[in-house]
Amino acid sequence: MTCPPEWQLGVYVDDELDPALRRQVEGHLVGCETCRRRVIDLQSEARLLADVLGDRPLPPTPAVVPSAAQGLAAGLPVSLGVLGLVLAVGTFLYENHMPFGWEWLRPVRWLGVNEMILDLIFTLRDEAPAMVDFGLSIAVTASVAALITFVANALIRRATGPASLGIALVAALFAMAQPGRAAVDLRFDQAVHVAEDETIERTLVVTGDSLVVDGTVKGNVVAFSERVAVRGVIEGELFSAGRELELSGEVKGNVHAFGEQARIAGKVDGSAFIGFDRVTITGEAEIDEDAGIVTGRLLHEGRVGRDLTTGAALAELRGAIGRHAEFWGERLEARSGGSVAGDFTAHVRDAEDVQLDDGYQVAGATDVRVGDRVPHVMSHYRDPSFYLWRVVWLAAAFVVGLLLHTMAPWLLGGGLTTGAEFFRTLGFGFALLVLVPVALVLLALTVVGVPLAVIGVAAYAVGWYLAGIAVAALVGRAVTRPASDSRRDFGLALLAGLVLVAIAYHLPWIGGLLHFLGLLLGFGLLFERGREAWEGRRAAAY
Repeated sequence: MTCPPEWQLGVYVDDELDPALRRQVEGHLVGCETCRRRVIDLQSEARLLADVLGDRPLPPTPAVVPSAAQGLAAGLPVSLGVLGLVLAVGTFLYENHMPFGWEWLRPVRWLGVNEMILDLIFTLRDEAPAMVDFGLSIAVTASVAALITFVANALIRRATGPASLGIALVAALFAMAQPGRAAVDLRFDQAVHVAEDETIERTLVVTGDSLVVDGTVKGNVVAFSERVAVRGVIEGELFSAGRELELSGEVKGNVHAFGEQARIAGKVDGSAFIGFDRVTITGEAEIDEDAGIVTGRLLHEGRVGRDLTTGAALAELRGAIGRHAEFWGERLEARSGGSVAGDFTAHVRDAEDVQLDDGYQVAGATDVRVGDRVPHVMSHYRDPSFYLWRVVWLAAAFVVGLLLHTMAPWLLGGGLTTGAEFFRTLGFGFALLVLVPVALVLLALTVVGVPLAVIGVAAYAVGWYLAGIAVAALVGRAVTRPASDSRRDFGLALLAGLVLVAIAYHLPWIGGLLHFLGLLLGFGLLFERGREAWEGRRAAAY
């Protein structure tokens, strides 16, 4: 952020600064040595002036903010220890077949969980009073309007010359754009039917008891319905969440679906990523690209054009797989008549859990890995593309971080000075990580909520990405201790932080723990900085 004026530092030294502005100044002092020296000089001048004038003793001035590394150093070892202990105990119980009472925790035994979740969601949708829907609509509309106003004001204040002209043009185009409903066909009926002779030119968004597509939808289909049946053609993507999915028509894009029971008997020109209690891919089914399936029970009799990756309690393979097949779970039965054009890999507890008939054809290697639950922790380090993508990520994150520092410096400023602040930030991050998806699901059930929920999902994904940059900025300042908050000093600190974070996140064995903690910490930092900036602006307005 820009260095605060000297008068503001003087008020800070006199301990008379508004609490919100005080926190903002303290966050700046963590990364700006120039301002820290100014504060020390002002403290000395104030004491000298008080002695000369014989004035009353000054109230104790706040000490200069300690290093940003202190809170991180205090909280990180404790967090790693607790998380590592939980993971170790959980792994021990899982790998030792778990005693009675823990068995329900095994993912492949989660049959019925989808049903329970959907019961809750559909009950909330059907039983929630209309006033809740109305109140939520008003609140969301007001929040979005306030957010747009805040962002526009921030950009206009910071942009000059050609940049301000560009912003004005974008704002004008945005204002003249057609409303969202012009590009999206929203249906909230109990039963939605696209007749055989009907063609919908736009994206179709449905929430109700059922959706039946016998005609053609030229856009995407987003369905939050108890039953979804596609017997016609969807030229875009299919996103479905409900109890039952029946696909006997054609989807020219990808299929993303979640629910209780799925029956695929048609054609998917792209890939299929589905999670159901039970999945049946009939002999007539064709999935041209990849299939990723998480289920309790899978019956595959059709054709998958490329790779089939599945996690299941029981998988029965009778169809054709165009490239590789990989299975994770309890029992796999590969029956005569089926085939795999590439490698066949199964991860199971015991070799007896894989039944491979003589008539099942595998063109590549067959590898049954007993007790191997995850790929070898060192395998990806031997792949050159692993390092290439890390460099690409680092470069992109560096550019985004510099842009944020220019346009919204408060977002990546400040530090964690105590262990208590570290754990409080982790708590905020955990709440955001868990509660925001739940809120978005509930928002999608309201009359005006589906487009806003889509925007929320996009914002959540952006926050997920920015969380890593926020942590890198914090770590970089703690390590390099920049002399000022200039673009050059911040850039060097950010680059150092990104390198350290990238290395830490990909360390063997503990990299996953660090990545999870970094995600929680990043979400918490974004929340804290946003709250402080909001409070500071409110205080400045008064």
